[in-house]
Amino acid sequence: MAENAQNIEELAAHSQEVLFETTTVFPLTFFPDKISIDRVKVSVTKRVFWMDKTTESLLHDDIVSVSDHSVFFLGSVTITTRQPTLPPLTINSLKREDARRIRRILRGLSAARQKGVDLDSLDRETLISTVETIGKGN
Repeated sequence: MAENAQNIEELAAHSQEVLFETTTVFPLTFFPDKISIDRVKVSVTKRVFWMDKTTESLLHDDIVSVSDHSVFFLGSVTITTRQPTLPPLTINSLKREDARRIRRILRGLSAARQKGVDLDSLDRETLISTVETIGKGN
């Protein structure tokens, strides 16, 4: 019983560890959106007006594909999930390098999980560099 409690505490601690976080470019979006990737999920917070926001969280296991599109210094990311009732989630007006990094991290996490790789034992910096390297090839 104590071992289960310890596992739950470790999972809770890991799930709060942010691997990457960025916001949309301010002049193009007056109320910037935010995307945050942790070890378990990706969360997208969209702002429509001051103090008005909607947050969608997607488990890495539910993500089917991630694509990015760049024009000049801007980029966008589209995330497609296994859930047929959810339309693809697109985040526009990101810095181009941020959009590419999001794609690499999410693809790397997905590929590692599909192969059954245990990512929980890796520290934050090692995990980020490893999944980005894997994501470059996928």
